[in-house]
Amino acid sequence: MKDLKVQKEFKAIWKIKVSSNSKYKNASVSYVNNVVSELSKTRIIYDHKEVSINKEKTAGVYLIYSKKKENVVLTYVGESKDIFNRLRKHIYNIRTRNKLASRILTKEPDINNLKFLILEEVNDINERLKKETYYIYVFRSKFTNVNKSLANKKMRCDFGHGVKRTYLTFKKDLPYLDLYIYGKCRNKLCTNTFFIG
Repeated sequence: MKDLKVQKEFKAIWKIKVSSNSKYKNASVSYVNNVVSELSKTRIIYDHKEVSINKEKTAGVYLIYSKKKENVVLTYVGESKDIFNRLRKHIYNIRTRNKLASRILTKEPDINNLKFLILEEVNDINERLKKETYYIYVFRSKFTNVNKSLANKKMRCDFGHGVKRTYLTFKKDLPYLDLYIYGKCRNKLCTNTFFIG
């Protein structure tokens, strides 16, 4: 009976994350609001002016988000070996209404409403790509997230091959819902399945 309950919980979460049906919008936005609220308690939030003058070189994963009337309307997760330099490029693309920023601009046309925060500092490129994938899944929502793909094509399996696909699932041997993300290697001779987060 517990197994069926866990499966139903997972199915509900899955629908909230991937469905564009408006009946899931409130749950999806509420979830993203809670995540952003919790993250903002332990991380520095920057506006576009602070990002523009910050010359600190930090490698890791970042979040761009926007709120309207206390609800998150936009999330975008990215990674870089130099986060503030990358954020300055985003800001430039937004200011110039560049095609590269079009997904962000459709959700938030006013740069003054954008907020930026560092999710995690990670130097190793493959670990950084895994963390980026993890956070894209965390913020996955048809109503707020504008990331095009779930995993960066540069991410590698444990043996250095490319990743074919990533998956959100749950541990089936537990009496409670414990979600995790894993990837599968695209090399046909490699059967590596690896943990992401």
